[in-house]
Amino acid sequence: FPTRRSSDLGSDTKNMMSQKSKITLLAADDDPIFRRMLVKMIRSIDDRIVIVEAEDGISAIQGIRAHQPDVVLLDVHMPRCDGPDVLKYIPQPLPTIAFLTSGPSIETLQRVISLGAANYIAKENSIEDLRMFLHSLIVPLLTPKSAAGRVSHP
Repeated sequence: FPTRRSSDLGSDTKNMMSQKSKITLLAADDDPIFRRMLVKMIRSIDDRIVIVEAEDGISAIQGIRAHQPDVVLLDVHMPRCDGPDVLKYIPQPLPTIAFLTSGPSIETLQRVISLGAANYIAKENSIEDLRMFLHSLIVPLLTPKSAAGRVSHP
């Protein structure tokens, strides 16, 4: 696997490798209390995250089309269009998709994974588990990578 040093790269490539200034995340959940908790946790991770909220599947589709988020959190069961069906109506390539679900069944988990979900988590998990889950989705998108694809540390 050949590797290149950043000094071998042009200035445009170096700029692309620099830390992202902002990412956009769409959080779709029909439970306003749970959605507010998610938003609060997301804001505590990094102040470079632009958060778009949606209360059902239709508003999630509209938000994804309008804002082209880097990360989408979808509740599996929502009114007007459930989370997995949202994916049928958004442009390709898909952003990072993660599903939130209450009492996940094996069938539900298999369905969301087959649709391209990066991950999923049960809402019944602890607050700390949810925070770690969100952190694992978001931080890699905000962290600069070296030309070899490794995460660089300051």
